[in-house]
Amino acid sequence: MIITLTGSNSFGLRQRLEELEAKFVAEQGDLALERLDGSETDASAILDAVQSLPFLAERKMVVVRNLSQNKPAAEAIEQIISSSGMTTDLIIYEPVLDRRTNYFKVLKSQTQLEEYAELDAHQLSKWLADEAKARGGQLGLADANFLVERVGAHQQMLAM
Repeated sequence: MIITLTGSNSFGLRQRLEELEAKFVAEQGDLALERLDGSETDASAILDAVQSLPFLAERKMVVVRNLSQNKPAAEAIEQIISSSGMTTDLIIYEPVLDRRTNYFKVLKSQTQLEEYAELDAHQLSKWLADEAKARGGQLGLADANFLVERVGAHQQMLAM
């Protein structure tokens, strides 16, 4: 499984990444999760991470953040994706992604691309009502609209 997480909705991105990591750690354990900062890591270290076998687990997950900020490593994205082993899940976390680059085109064609855009007021109200219900509370759509009007389109603040 190779997933690219991108978009301007930082709350949605972070929530999805945490969801993927938590599910994976529950199944495989902490030792099977490896996080890399792509802006500071060279391509060979990323290749080593995706090619190596899992340690004390059946699978491993490699999370690479901000790879597009490291031009030499980003140019090796096709090699990184093709080198990802059958026992390795690769998550590429890119909050800001330039759609005009070859890097984006490769990610779009060779990975499962999940984009998280900012929610408008109506979507935020619906999300807030659903979130309250998921947490065991009750919040009507009118009350959710009121909160969104008062707080603004700050999903992190609304989540609290």
